[in-house]
Amino acid sequence: MSLKAPELPDSQKQDLLQRFLDVSEVILVAVDLQGSVLFINQKGCEVLGYSPQEVLGKNWFDHFVPQEVRDRVRNSFQRVVSEKKAKQTVEFPILTRSGSQRQIEWHNALITDGQGKFQALLSSGADVTGRRLKEQQLLFLASMVESSDDAIIGRSLDGVILTWNRGAEKLYGYTAREMVGQSFRLIVPPDRSDEPSQLLEKVKAGELVHHYETQRLTKSGRLVDVALTVSAIRDSKGRLLGTSAIAHDITQAKKNAAELREREARLRAILDTVIDGVITIDERGQIQTFNPAAEQIFGYAAQEVIGKNVGILMPQPDRSRHDDYIKNYLATGQAKIIGIGREVTGRRKDGSSFPMHLGVGEMPLENGTRMFTGIIRDLTEIKQMEQEVIRSRELAALGEMAVSVAHQIRNPLAAICGVVQVLHENAAIEAPEYVVRDLLDRTRQLDQVVKRLLMFARPWKAEKQLLNLNDIVQDLTNAAANHETFNKIDFRMEPGPNVRVLADPLLIQELLWNLIYNSAHAMPEGGEIRFSTRDHDHTVSFSISDTGTGIPPEIRERLFRPFFTTKSRGSGLGLFICRKIMESHNGIISIFSEPGRGTEVLLEFPKE
Repeated sequence: MSLKAPELPDSQKQDLLQRFLDVSEVILVAVDLQGSVLFINQKGCEVLGYSPQEVLGKNWFDHFVPQEVRDRVRNSFQRVVSEKKAKQTVEFPILTRSGSQRQIEWHNALITDGQGKFQALLSSGADVTGRRLKEQQLLFLASMVESSDDAIIGRSLDGVILTWNRGAEKLYGYTAREMVGQSFRLIVPPDRSDEPSQLLEKVKAGELVHHYETQRLTKSGRLVDVALTVSAIRDSKGRLLGTSAIAHDITQAKKNAAELREREARLRAILDTVIDGVITIDERGQIQTFNPAAEQIFGYAAQEVIGKNVGILMPQPDRSRHDDYIKNYLATGQAKIIGIGREVTGRRKDGSSFPMHLGVGEMPLENGTRMFTGIIRDLTEIKQMEQEVIRSRELAALGEMAVSVAHQIRNPLAAICGVVQVLHENAAIEAPEYVVRDLLDRTRQLDQVVKRLLMFARPWKAEKQLLNLNDIVQDLTNAAANHETFNKIDFRMEPGPNVRVLADPLLIQELLWNLIYNSAHAMPEGGEIRFSTRDHDHTVSFSISDTGTGIPPEIRERLFRPFFTTKSRGSGLGLFICRKIMESHNGIISIFSEPGRGTEVLLEFPKE
């Protein structure tokens, strides 16, 4: 007995066919002779991103084919209509609702009626976008490998060469035809025969072999220096299939590095033997290099100062001003010392100051920043020789001084003698008050001249004790308040630390009295004298400044010479003695002044 399938109504047959086509994993599209969509299955709608109602009846070429290929695809369809013959397989993209494109491989078939008349075209399509993308990536990768200047070699686990690019041909001299299928050991020097297996073991262990420097052998027998990067080649399941080695020729780079090291060694030898200190700093003022001569000059070892601010080698106030000077130069390009040799003051590790000649040069770097080089020569011995010359001149000046002293002593002596003669010859005459006052004034003049001559002529040793500078200033201003020279002068002590120095109180009083006396004479119409103290790491500084007329440059250079004075009455020994007092305390006296802007005298005492 045979079973026969029941006959289904046409509507049910159509419904079953639609369901069958909808579950298909390929795109199914039917278009009429004008290109209008007659049918599309669910897969086609999913890929396009439209519902069936949005697709049916639309012209396929106008709505769902990208514009750049639309004419070509339409013309191909029209040939099918005219020739009634369709290509079995074609490939062109479709345009989705989101505006993206999908690459589709189409298989075409003609639909005819019962009489064989062509009525429509049925196309089934497979989305090959991912496959084509991978193919393009592989082609691009292969092109990139082939065009690379580096040697890129693929090899199996047993060392057989599988790929050999143009970079490898150029580096090693072998063609791909000569090397593919050959052992990789052909280019490994005999003394490095164990190296390939060692690198393979590292790759198997998951280690990264990057910039491994070694040597390889060329076809001509020449050794080349290379930097290797070795990577694992694995399949989709992670199984190791082989390795890829990228070799970068570093022969010239190593040669350049060796030449650079040689130049650096020669330069280092010069810097290590030169008698001048050589220091380099960056734009932040941080010390980068410090040669042996600089170590000897400043008393620091190089490792003590490298990385620190160069201000450590300067006394105040230069130390605090230096960073601002660099910033101003970088911002404006206005140089005050760069490219110009200048005599400045340096500061040693022990806190002592010394004169030095400084030349500064500028060196631009490749990264756009700048380096500054300082060439330093210690002028201590030269200055000592100059001091000896000055002292010799001072001794020679003693003869000239005799005339001045005789004149300055003779006049008040003559006046005193005259008064005494009158009083002697007229014992009954009572001396008027002005006569006695004049006699006392002349006597004081003689006492000051003799006192300063003695300080000039005799060396002395300071009898030091701990002194509070603020207390000495207070005593000094109290005494000045009763002296007619300071009637129009205001004294002001700026707030500062209560510092003490080891000094001779009598000499310090003499020093400060000379300085404020000079300031008062620079302000005949009155003004202000300011005192301030500063406490530094190794020194204590004391400043006396006035609002007077200032000192012209041509006079400033002669201020400390003996017997030089701008006053109508004076020995010209005041500032010379001030300097000797500071020298006896191992200190420094400096004068800063501009005409019309007053004068500042800076005293620097070492901390004991």
